[in-house]
Amino acid sequence: MYTINGKEYIITVKDLDNNKTVKEVYNLLGFKVIGNVIDERISKNRFTRNIQNISIEFEGEVINKKSVQVKLPVFKLKPTRYTGMYNPNIGTFDMETYKDLDSNSKVYALGFATLNMLKDKKNLYVLFN
Repeated sequence: MYTINGKEYIITVKDLDNNKTVKEVYNLLGFKVIGNVIDERISKNRFTRNIQNISIEFEGEVINKKSVQVKLPVFKLKPTRYTGMYNPNIGTFDMETYKDLDSNSKVYALGFATLNMLKDKKNLYVLFN
């Protein structure tokens, strides 16, 4: 029986092998509060405590290292033909330039396309001399 922050708990300890123990924490009503806390001894004063996806390394009463494993969702893009777009007139604009003898930028090619244009397979490119 342990008192933590003014509340009483029952902690059960089961040895898995010489270096590993499993602990479970229950409140006084018998409900499991924390389960499967695994302590693994590294050396005489060092051990690692694993609680679900959290790993904490202790040396004496000092925490050396903490880590949390987080599973992130994998985003899979579905191919689409621009359906359901809020504004199909959104598009792109591109200019190709060069520097003339006076170091001025000059446009020699220009192109643009909107989603509507891509639907109809129409692209417009204008070339300047």
